[in-house]
Amino acid sequence: MSTHRSNSKLSSRSAPPALDLLHVLFHELRTPLSSIQGYVSLLLSGELGAITQPQREVVERLRDLTTYLTSLITNLNQWVKLSEGPSQIGWEPVDVAQLTRSVCDHLQAEAKHKGVSLTLQLPASVPPLWAERAGLTQVLINLMTNAIKFTPTKGTVTIALREARRA
Repeated sequence: MSTHRSNSKLSSRSAPPALDLLHVLFHELRTPLSSIQGYVSLLLSGELGAITQPQREVVERLRDLTTYLTSLITNLNQWVKLSEGPSQIGWEPVDVAQLTRSVCDHLQAEAKHKGVSLTLQLPASVPPLWAERAGLTQVLINLMTNAIKFTPTKGTVTIALREARRA
């Protein structure tokens, strides 16, 4: 009986082998996708030379597909973490102003490439937000990427942090 009880405690503290395999798989899929995204960005930047309009359209499609696959992998990974239980989510105080600034900086090139102005409005002081950093980062990236994608050329996307009004 005590052996069963200790095995039960052990299994509740570690993920089943299938979940461990999924985490490894997600990591192994992300690695080449990151490289592909880097090469796609390099091609689109023109640093390797000019590309024709039909080539640009194909490379932009590759960029969109790799972004979609990365997002899909991230979402699946989050789903697996959620299925493991709340202890698997890394809740922590997050400097949301710094995180928003970082994501905004990361997406400036994409906005510039599309001919969209990306601006950030932050209050003087923003309290930390208790959140799961990777999930919040993904939400910000998705929101800002969609805003850039659906804003017409010469348009402006404004990211503003404001304190929620309390009822």
